[in-house]
Amino acid sequence: MSGIMRFKIFMSMMLTPALIVSSQSTAIAAETELPTSVSLSSEPGRTTLTIGHGVDLKDAMTAVSQSEVNVLEYHFDGNGVVGGMKPDPNRTLEFNLGWAKNTIKQRYNRTPIVSNIVVSPTTSAPKVRALREKLTHAPRPVLTNSPVKLSDPIPATASKNLASIRREPQDIPEHFPSLWRGYAYPNVYAGANLRSYDNIFIFQSAVGANPTIFPSDWGMELGITTFNDSIIDRIRPFCGGDGERAHTEFWSSTYYASPGYLWTTNIPPEAAPYADSNIQLDSCQANSAELGVGYPANLHADTWYNLLVELAPGNSGNSPASASVSMLSNDCTGTPDSDCMGLNTDRQPPTGFEKVQSYVNRDRNWVIPSCAYMEEGLDSPVFAFPGGPFWKLENCPEQKG
Repeated sequence: MSGIMRFKIFMSMMLTPALIVSSQSTAIAAETELPTSVSLSSEPGRTTLTIGHGVDLKDAMTAVSQSEVNVLEYHFDGNGVVGGMKPDPNRTLEFNLGWAKNTIKQRYNRTPIVSNIVVSPTTSAPKVRALREKLTHAPRPVLTNSPVKLSDPIPATASKNLASIRREPQDIPEHFPSLWRGYAYPNVYAGANLRSYDNIFIFQSAVGANPTIFPSDWGMELGITTFNDSIIDRIRPFCGGDGERAHTEFWSSTYYASPGYLWTTNIPPEAAPYADSNIQLDSCQANSAELGVGYPANLHADTWYNLLVELAPGNSGNSPASASVSMLSNDCTGTPDSDCMGLNTDRQPPTGFEKVQSYVNRDRNWVIPSCAYMEEGLDSPVFAFPGGPFWKLENCPEQKG
């Protein structure tokens, strides 16, 4: 709840900044002759179809199109990748399919597997039945049972240079990632402009970081937030005459205003990652592009994790930004998501646990698109900018304007 164009050639070579994906995986044969169990559940504002063994995104989208159903979101879980996509209704099926498949293939060398489809609650019962029937008989995909393993995105030469600037080290609490790297850059896919927020982080056991000490009834949210002080200083949805500006006058649109969005991660499903897409009660002046983890204790030390959010452009060419990680109360009775996490805002973490850790403070005037890096042992974050010493070392996409 909390809370740059010579790109085309660059991004075709490297959509994720220097993430290296292990190619070792074990295929699980698809049992295409067996029907798939598809369950149906309804709650205010949505109807969800849960697909027992998952289906390939192309098969899911084809079934949706043939059933003439309005999809609010596809949720991915399988092949070591969790994520979701709100398909852009102004784009074709081929665009939305290619967007998700291209992003996940380039980052993780996997294909997206649909585990849930959320449809509008106004969808007629016959259309829902037709979709359910088609999903039941959709081919089961070939899956890999190994997690996506990422390696250090910064070369050893860069790490050595970074070590040379350490002075008075900052102590990052042990339950939070001890190293964070953030990349905010424009992306172009099939002629469409997108805004990408890439977060890479790790809990380094060598400095005492340990996610397993996270209390079981507390979650974690991490990411980049942009700001616009010209917008009225109130809390959503009470932004008055700035109601529309509070969603569009940033480097990217908000989750709410973006016609379509995509989020992906290699965080395992047992940690319950989710998009922090419910921005009600956030500041009207802030645009949070964060992802959450319902059960951080199920993460692993010394493992590189990637969180990606892609949104539509906003009306600003750049925005001041901050980056942080926070604890929030897990108030969910079911699967953690943005609607139920952090409802108890007055609750304080157990003794010894810090609630918030800033990687880049707002008052440092970090402006995106650009990149930043913070680690246990640095006294302040390192910023990458055109011509700067860490620009090429971090493979930070080129900023223009």
